[in-house]
Amino acid sequence: AANGVQMALVWILGLWGFAVHSHMGEIRHLSIEPPADFSIFMISIGIIILWVTAISESLKRRSLYLEIQNEMLTENEEKIRNSEKRLDVIFRSSPITILLVNLSNAEIVDCNEQTTKTLGYEKEELIGMNAFSFGLWDSEEEKMSYISLLNENGRIEEHEVKISHKDGTTRTFMGSTESIEIE
Repeated sequence: AANGVQMALVWILGLWGFAVHSHMGEIRHLSIEPPADFSIFMISIGIIILWVTAISESLKRRSLYLEIQNEMLTENEEKIRNSEKRLDVIFRSSPITILLVNLSNAEIVDCNEQTTKTLGYEKEELIGMNAFSFGLWDSEEEKMSYISLLNENGRIEEHEVKISHKDGTTRTFMGSTESIEIE
Protein backbone atom coordinates (compact mmCIF):
# COMPACT_ATOMS: atom_id res chain seq x y z
CA ALA A 1 0.00 0.00 0.00
CA ALA A 2 2.89 2.32 0.79
CA ASN A 3 4.26 1.90 -2.77
CA GLY A 4 0.81 2.75 -4.18
CA VAL A 5 0.75 5.96 -2.18
CA GLN A 6 4.30 6.75 -3.23
CA MET A 7 3.48 6.30 -6.93
CA ALA A 8 0.25 8.33 -6.62
CA LEU A 9 2.28 11.21 -5.21
CA VAL A 10 4.82 10.85 -8.03
CA TRP A 11 2.11 11.08 -10.70
CA ILE A 12 0.17 13.88 -9.08
CA LEU A 13 3.11 16.10 -8.23
CA GLY A 14 5.00 15.37 -11.43
CA LEU A 15 8.26 15.09 -9.51
CA TRP A 16 10.62 12.17 -9.33
CA GLY A 17 8.67 11.16 -6.32
CA PHE A 18 8.34 11.67 -2.65
CA ALA A 19 9.04 8.41 -0.92
CA VAL A 20 7.63 8.40 2.56
CA HIS A 21 8.84 5.43 4.57
CA SER A 22 6.66 4.71 7.52
CA HIS A 23 6.58 2.13 10.21
CA MET A 24 3.46 1.73 12.27
CA GLY A 25 2.15 5.16 11.28
CA GLU A 26 5.30 7.09 12.13
CA ILE A 27 7.34 8.91 9.47
CA ARG A 28 10.91 7.73 9.82
CA HIS A 29 12.50 9.07 6.69
CA LEU A 30 11.60 11.61 3.99
CA SER A 31 13.58 11.50 0.80
CA ILE A 32 13.31 12.37 -2.89
CA GLU A 33 14.18 9.41 -5.02
CA PRO A 34 13.24 8.21 -8.49
CA PRO A 35 10.51 5.56 -8.65
CA ALA A 36 11.44 2.06 -9.69
CA ASP A 37 9.62 2.41 -13.04
CA PHE A 38 11.12 5.80 -13.91
CA SER A 39 11.30 5.04 -17.66
CA ILE A 40 7.54 4.39 -17.81
CA PHE A 41 7.00 7.64 -15.94
CA MET A 42 9.15 9.59 -18.41
CA ILE A 43 7.40 7.97 -21.38
CA SER A 44 4.06 8.96 -19.85
CA ILE A 45 5.26 12.53 -19.37
CA GLY A 46 6.49 12.54 -22.99
CA ILE A 47 3.09 11.33 -24.21
CA ILE A 48 1.35 14.01 -22.16
CA ILE A 49 3.65 16.67 -23.60
CA LEU A 50 2.97 15.44 -27.15
CA TRP A 51 -0.77 15.41 -26.46
CA VAL A 52 -0.70 18.95 -25.02
CA THR A 53 1.41 20.12 -27.99
CA ALA A 54 -1.02 18.55 -30.46
CA ILE A 55 -3.98 20.20 -28.75
CA SER A 56 -2.11 23.52 -28.67
CA GLU A 57 -1.37 23.30 -32.42
CA SER A 58 -4.96 22.35 -33.12
CA LEU A 59 -6.17 25.35 -31.11
CA LYS A 60 -3.72 27.63 -32.96
CA ARG A 61 -5.05 26.38 -36.33
CA ARG A 62 -8.63 26.82 -35.15
CA SER A 63 -7.81 30.32 -33.91
CA LEU A 64 -6.23 31.20 -37.27
CA TYR A 65 -9.26 29.78 -39.10
CA LEU A 66 -11.62 31.85 -36.93
CA GLU A 67 -9.48 34.95 -37.47
CA ILE A 68 -9.67 34.48 -41.26
CA GLN A 69 -13.43 33.88 -41.05
CA ASN A 70 -13.82 37.03 -38.95
CA GLU A 71 -11.84 39.08 -41.50
CA MET A 72 -14.00 37.72 -44.33
CA LEU A 73 -17.16 38.46 -42.37
CA THR A 74 -15.97 42.00 -41.67
CA GLU A 75 -15.19 42.53 -45.37
CA ASN A 76 -18.61 41.17 -46.37
CA GLU A 77 -20.36 43.37 -43.82
CA GLU A 78 -18.54 46.40 -45.26
CA LYS A 79 -19.62 45.41 -48.79
CA ILE A 80 -23.22 45.06 -47.60
CA ARG A 81 -23.11 48.48 -45.88
CA ASN A 82 -21.72 50.08 -49.06
CA SER A 83 -24.38 48.37 -51.17
CA GLU A 84 -27.11 49.52 -48.78
CA LYS A 85 -25.78 53.09 -48.99
CA ARG A 86 -25.85 53.01 -52.80
CA LEU A 87 -29.37 51.60 -52.88
CA ASP A 88 -30.51 54.15 -50.32
CA VAL A 89 -29.15 57.01 -52.47
CA ILE A 90 -30.89 55.57 -55.53
CA PHE A 91 -34.15 55.12 -53.61
CA ARG A 92 -34.13 58.57 -52.01
CA SER A 93 -33.04 60.56 -55.07
CA SER A 94 -34.99 58.71 -57.76
CA PRO A 95 -37.22 60.95 -59.90
CA ILE A 96 -39.75 58.10 -59.87
CA THR A 97 -42.39 57.75 -57.16
CA ILE A 98 -41.44 54.73 -54.99
CA LEU A 99 -43.52 53.31 -52.17
CA LEU A 100 -42.58 50.34 -50.00
CA VAL A 101 -45.81 48.71 -48.83
CA ASN A 102 -46.41 45.81 -46.47
CA LEU A 103 -48.72 43.60 -48.54
CA SER A 104 -50.27 41.87 -45.54
CA ASN A 105 -51.96 45.07 -44.33
CA ALA A 106 -51.23 47.57 -47.18
CA GLU A 107 -49.37 49.83 -44.75
CA ILE A 108 -46.81 52.19 -46.28
CA VAL A 109 -43.43 51.37 -44.73
CA ASP A 110 -41.25 53.88 -46.60
CA CYS A 111 -41.30 56.25 -49.55
CA ASN A 112 -38.92 58.51 -51.42
CA GLU A 113 -39.01 62.28 -51.83
CA GLN A 114 -40.67 62.10 -55.25
CA THR A 115 -43.61 60.28 -53.66
CA THR A 116 -44.22 63.22 -51.34
CA LYS A 117 -44.25 65.56 -54.35
CA THR A 118 -46.55 63.28 -56.36
CA LEU A 119 -49.09 62.73 -53.57
CA GLY A 120 -48.80 66.07 -51.76
CA TYR A 121 -48.22 64.46 -48.34
CA GLU A 122 -45.22 64.75 -46.05
CA LYS A 123 -43.27 61.53 -45.57
CA GLU A 124 -44.31 61.39 -41.91
CA GLU A 125 -47.97 61.49 -42.98
CA LEU A 126 -47.49 58.67 -45.51
CA ILE A 127 -45.64 56.22 -43.24
CA GLY A 128 -48.25 53.96 -41.67
CA MET A 129 -51.00 55.12 -44.06
CA ASN A 130 -52.97 52.51 -46.02
CA ALA A 131 -51.68 52.40 -49.60
CA PHE A 132 -55.21 51.78 -50.91
CA SER A 133 -56.46 55.10 -49.56
CA PHE A 134 -55.25 57.01 -52.64
CA GLY A 135 -58.02 55.82 -54.97
CA LEU A 136 -55.80 53.57 -57.04
CA TRP A 137 -58.75 51.46 -58.18
CA ASP A 138 -62.26 52.35 -59.24
CA SER A 139 -63.79 49.33 -57.50
CA GLU A 140 -63.03 46.69 -54.89
CA GLU A 141 -63.15 44.03 -57.63
CA GLU A 142 -60.49 45.87 -59.63
CA LYS A 143 -58.28 46.09 -56.52
CA MET A 144 -58.69 42.37 -55.74
CA SER A 145 -57.93 41.44 -59.36
CA TYR A 146 -54.76 43.55 -59.24
CA ILE A 147 -53.61 41.98 -55.96
CA SER A 148 -54.36 38.50 -57.28
CA LEU A 149 -52.33 39.17 -60.43
CA LEU A 150 -49.44 40.52 -58.31
CA ASN A 151 -49.51 37.44 -56.08
CA GLU A 152 -49.49 35.11 -59.12
CA ASN A 153 -46.70 36.84 -61.07
CA GLY A 154 -44.79 38.71 -58.37
CA ARG A 155 -44.67 41.66 -60.73
CA ILE A 156 -46.96 43.91 -62.78
CA GLU A 157 -45.35 46.20 -65.34
CA GLU A 158 -46.60 49.44 -66.84
CA HIS A 159 -50.17 49.56 -65.69
CA GLU A 160 -52.29 52.67 -65.56
CA VAL A 161 -52.67 54.05 -62.04
CA LYS A 162 -55.06 56.77 -60.91
CA ILE A 163 -53.84 58.45 -57.75
CA SER A 164 -55.70 60.95 -55.60
CA HIS A 165 -53.50 63.88 -54.57
CA LYS A 166 -53.86 65.34 -51.08
CA ASP A 167 -55.56 68.42 -52.62
CA GLY A 168 -58.30 66.16 -54.04
CA THR A 169 -57.24 66.14 -57.68
CA THR A 170 -56.81 62.81 -59.46
CA ARG A 171 -53.76 62.15 -61.59
CA THR A 172 -53.08 59.27 -63.98
CA PHE A 173 -49.65 57.61 -64.11
CA MET A 174 -48.03 54.55 -65.58
CA GLY A 175 -46.82 52.35 -62.76
CA SER A 176 -45.03 49.10 -62.10
CA THR A 177 -45.31 46.98 -58.99
CA GLU A 178 -43.05 44.24 -57.75
CA SER A 179 -43.42 42.01 -54.75
CA ILE A 180 -40.23 41.43 -52.74
CA GLU A 181 -39.51 40.03 -49.31
CA ILE A 182 -37.75 42.37 -46.91
CA GLU A 183 -36.58 41.14 -43.55
